[in-house]
Amino acid sequence: MRNIANQAYQNNDLPLMAKALWKLCQRGVASTGVTDDCAALLDVAIIQGDELAQARAHLAQYFITGNRDDYARAMAALPANDTFYRTIFDINVENCLNSTQTTEWLALQCYLSGKAALNESALQKALVLFEQFDARHNMADSYYLLAKLKHQQGQPNAAADYASRAALLLSQLGEAPRGEQVRA
Repeated sequence: MRNIANQAYQNNDLPLMAKALWKLCQRGVASTGVTDDCAALLDVAIIQGDELAQARAHLAQYFITGNRDDYARAMAALPANDTFYRTIFDINVENCLNSTQTTEWLALQCYLSGKAALNESALQKALVLFEQFDARHNMADSYYLLAKLKHQQGQPNAAADYASRAALLLSQLGEAPRGEQVRA
């Protein structure tokens, strides 16, 4: 994804660059905790005048840093009267489970609310949505959290299955050492 973002930058293809940066920013939210890609996405979104992408970048930064100013900026950047996105930004398990939308935002909401509450249904829904958007790092992290949950519930076979799925995805993404840590 980083190579795609760099190539898009060199070719002055801002829409492709924004799409690649969004994927990298999602990865930052899910696993790395690094805000650089979200900040770069915000810059591109401002240049493009894309309010929704600006809101995404601010919200992602909020998820990583916990800074309420980023949350307020995300809400302010939303297109006027867009109640669907305002509902999605309200991060709780009920919103995740009751929504029939299939968006990347809902996937992140389900992941984050499921992670916070260790809610299996929310994590499963996040996993299904991440698959639709080919967000494999997020899928790996969802599998890892499900493995952790199953281990806590005393279901070692299910935990091992989820852990091996996470490890396989991480290996496919070139992160074999991290995959081995997940398996252990």
